[in-house]
Amino acid sequence: MQNALLKVFIMLLMNQVDAAFMDFLQDMFGQALMHDFKQTSMEDALDLHREFEVRKRSVKMDGDVKSMNLKIPVALYDMYEDKNGSRLRDDVQKSQKFAKFRDRVTCAADKIKVDINLLRLFFKKPMEDLAEHIRDILGELPVRGTKTFIVVGGFAESNMVQETLKAKFPNMEVIIPFDAGLAVLKGAVIFGHAPMVITSRVCPRTYGMAVSKLYVEGVYPADQVKETLDGKKIVKNVFHKYMTIGEPTKVGQVVTSLPLSVHPGEPQARVRIFASKQSDPVFVTDRGCSYLGEILVDTAEVTEGGSIAVQMTFGGTELRVDAHEKTTGKSYRSRFDFLNTN
Repeated sequence: MQNALLKVFIMLLMNQVDAAFMDFLQDMFGQALMHDFKQTSMEDALDLHREFEVRKRSVKMDGDVKSMNLKIPVALYDMYEDKNGSRLRDDVQKSQKFAKFRDRVTCAADKIKVDINLLRLFFKKPMEDLAEHIRDILGELPVRGTKTFIVVGGFAESNMVQETLKAKFPNMEVIIPFDAGLAVLKGAVIFGHAPMVITSRVCPRTYGMAVSKLYVEGVYPADQVKETLDGKKIVKNVFHKYMTIGEPTKVGQVVTSLPLSVHPGEPQARVRIFASKQSDPVFVTDRGCSYLGEILVDTAEVTEGGSIAVQMTFGGTELRVDAHEKTTGKSYRSRFDFLNTN
């Protein structure tokens, strides 16, 4: 899950860099013109994005390179000239509108020559966010003590990413494998052919369910007593743990939750599932706990009161849940509902 989170985060950072480039183009050509350009010249617009996708990977934090050429579609130049009655190359040098780009951007034929320091600004905020996000992850229990980064994916080929990681984490060994842009795809293909190559996974959070328990003095704060049942004090929203953060989970590992009491006529039994960054949370309302969703067990066919055991299978690419009546062994249909998180 941490890997998935980091991949998604890096994809968002890539989008931030692309968004900064688009802001630059809108400053140069105008927002309305760029919108019309995308609508009328979609193929040229895609070529422009591909051009930047290639170029941005060669931008470095330091070096002797002073500028970089970006190929601009002729159609975009023509649209600018038709709308403004002047050429962009002349306006960049003379118009006050482009004062902030003076001596930093020049136009020549079908290219824009951009000062390398201006391009580096596109990466500044995303790289700061990347470093901060990695620090947060390294502070969590499952990955504490990590000494090596293996950087994969398309953005891994960016010099800015590689140099930022090495500069921000000097005590880490940063490994960039050959053809890093295809490493994730190749790994997915290998896993598809041999799914059992991964025999266990590390639990990224502490998982548990919300339960009600009898009040025990010294264990639970007195102000957590919410109701009294048959003269006994009850504490609600207790975090009943069944998986601990950092714990290895083997493929097919089965965990059984507390029994659910069911009564005839009840259409469903529900188990609320929570995750925590702490190893031993007491209540599901503790800081760092988050509500994931619930397990729904269809109990419409229950004819007599009893209890149902819910089993969850971990360690694979999917979470599976099974429910059966403890006395008769009868199975009931069950499922995860991670969409209703209100």
